[in-house]
Amino acid sequence: MFQKDLNDYLAAQGEAVPGKNLDEIIASGKYSPYIAENLKYFQKNQYQAKGGSDACGDAYHDPKRIAFRNAVEAAMDKYKIGAIIYPTWNNPPAKVGDIEGYQGDNSQIIAPHTGQPAFTVPMGYTYDNLPAGLQFLGRMYDEPTLIKYTYAYEQGTKHRKPPVRFSK
Repeated sequence: MFQKDLNDYLAAQGEAVPGKNLDEIIASGKYSPYIAENLKYFQKNQYQAKGGSDACGDAYHDPKRIAFRNAVEAAMDKYKIGAIIYPTWNNPPAKVGDIEGYQGDNSQIIAPHTGQPAFTVPMGYTYDNLPAGLQFLGRMYDEPTLIKYTYAYEQGTKHRKPPVRFSK
């Protein structure tokens, strides 16, 4: 429930916030052009749960999210794995301001919907020396295992390096 969450967040920031809600932000025009369509979509299309509630279920109570998490963990059990590892992006990252180059990412597919922990670590660079990430998704409350895996990966690969343009 993007609009409600955004409005609640802005309300909690006090009087100094230039936009008090999503409607004011859209009316001001003070946002990046590449998110204009998304903002207007969320302004017009609010999530409505059964019974008319506008609350989006959380990962600990929503039956669909629980079922998704259970299915992911059942697959992990079946194949006896401690983490699911996948690229953060299927597509090369876009440069800041490159609206046409942005093609979405994978980090919003599993972890946010299941509530499972996920860590992203560097896995190297793509064209024009742009960084690429690898996401490690673990079981509920098993962050210690993810820390071990991601630390071992980082130490084994040494992929964590400052981008060329930001090196000293």
